[in-house]
Amino acid sequence: RLLSLDADVAGGFNGEAVFTGTPGRPALDMEFGAQLPELGLVTMRVRGRPLGWNALAKWRTPAQDELTASLGVPPDSQGWPDWQGARLRLRSSGIELTALLNRWGELDDLAGRVQVDLSVSDLLQPKLEGVVDVEALQLALLDMQPGYRFDVGQIRFDGGSKGDLVGFSGTSTEGSGRLELGGTLNWPTTFSPELDLHLLLDDVPYRYADIFDVDDVDADLTWKQWEGGGQLA
Repeated sequence: RLLSLDADVAGGFNGEAVFTGTPGRPALDMEFGAQLPELGLVTMRVRGRPLGWNALAKWRTPAQDELTASLGVPPDSQGWPDWQGARLRLRSSGIELTALLNRWGELDDLAGRVQVDLSVSDLLQPKLEGVVDVEALQLALLDMQPGYRFDVGQIRFDGGSKGDLVGFSGTSTEGSGRLELGGTLNWPTTFSPELDLHLLLDDVPYRYADIFDVDDVDADLTWKQWEGGGQLA
């Protein structure tokens, strides 16, 4: 047994790793689970052998929605993972976006549902193919009213790190005006997604804190979010 953990860290964490091979012929079995505040339960199983490495991870949100990630990694000449040849599959029949609200500091409200079917190659510099289908998207920017609503839309990945937002046409949450949401979701590295969104407003009510109150606004807003920061202009 290489490692065994059972600790009450941020809600609960337990895990076990067993290494039975040698440095020249590795054999690793690992399982862990973590209960994360506001995000839900994450579990993972890993099996590594000289002929290949595989992992299965699941994220179950507080609303009991589930995202599954299956990973296959070929071995290098020593039997250890060759990450450049890794392939990841992400699938979910539906996740409520409310679980992600606290991840975006510029948002005051976030709702909707996404279905995911993505393939990812080269985890060091991810290349993605597939789509994320979005339904009933509703969001509100911090200190701004009303919010914005989009019935349907897609994020399409065609083999690079960037996915294009397509088909996001909507109105304000008060039912007035016209909105067009476009831009990209970029994954330059596995753990640092970036947003570059453009929101066009046509005859949309706009209220900003106690400073502005206008019945019909035409505007072009840009919202950028990256690891450690964000910008709204």
